[in-house]
Amino acid sequence: MVSPSISNQAAEYLSQSPISIASAQMSPSTSGQISIEILEQNRRNQCVKLLNQARQQVQIQNIPAALNTIENVLQIAPDYIDALILKAQLLGTTGYFQDALPVANQVIQLDPGNDFGWCMCATLLANMGQMHEASDAIERSIALNPNNPEALAIRDAILSNLARNSLVEQDARSQLAATSVGKQGGVKSFLIGALIQISALFVGATGASILIIRPQLPIIIAFLLESLALAILCVNAARGSYLYGIKRFMLTCATSLLALGILGGLYRFGYNWLMNKVIAFPPLIVPVLFLGFWLLAAAVLPLVVATGGLISGIIVGVRRKRQ
Repeated sequence: MVSPSISNQAAEYLSQSPISIASAQMSPSTSGQISIEILEQNRRNQCVKLLNQARQQVQIQNIPAALNTIENVLQIAPDYIDALILKAQLLGTTGYFQDALPVANQVIQLDPGNDFGWCMCATLLANMGQMHEASDAIERSIALNPNNPEALAIRDAILSNLARNSLVEQDARSQLAATSVGKQGGVKSFLIGALIQISALFVGATGASILIIRPQLPIIIAFLLESLALAILCVNAARGSYLYGIKRFMLTCATSLLALGILGGLYRFGYNWLMNKVIAFPPLIVPVLFLGFWLLAAAVLPLVVATGGLISGIIVGVRRKRQ
């Protein structure tokens, strides 16, 4: 027979046994895991609270305070994607593209399937002028989310910029090639210019002397040949010196020396012959004087306009470099 004291002890033991048994069954590792989960939950709650605070600061246009709050969030949770996205957005909208791009890259490294992160990278790269890299990033974003209208609009803008940049580069290359050829002239261009100068000098000398050889020809023929040849000499000299510089100016100097040489040769070797022609037919004095004056003009006028063209070309070239 069980005594009353023993029965009371048994009853007390039975009433406490569920708690004691539960405490005995909870291992130290289980209690530690629960503590970590609680701490993690508190950390997440704190991050969410701070991030909401940062968004409120953005709404009142207090960007520096919002960035500071985000930094506090990232100190608690460096891999918190929402905070990284907001930070990249704020840096990008304030013009700090180079600072925002590493943050956006961190987002897509942590979550390669984040289409918004790729879209953000594309926008930052486009604003930095890296259109090809931006095109690759926006294509990745669209592949992850094909129905995002913002990403599609960004892709259209990037493609438009790429096309425009391609045209600009082609124009720049064409202008550079034209400028290079223009500055150097080239052998072919130089030979053409020399041929024009010599041909014009020959035509002008022929027109000036044709009335001496054939006095019966109309004077208008000689006048047209002389005028046309002198105009070609002056225009070619001015244009060549302006576009091609000192090389064409030296060509004009050579042509002028050639005209003076012809004039000197006529005086040295043809003076007696011309005088006999004039004595035999006095009206030839006019064509003889025209020949001398034309050769003198062919030597002086092209040289004068070539000097002006050379100086103008130098001035314009200096102005373009300054611009």
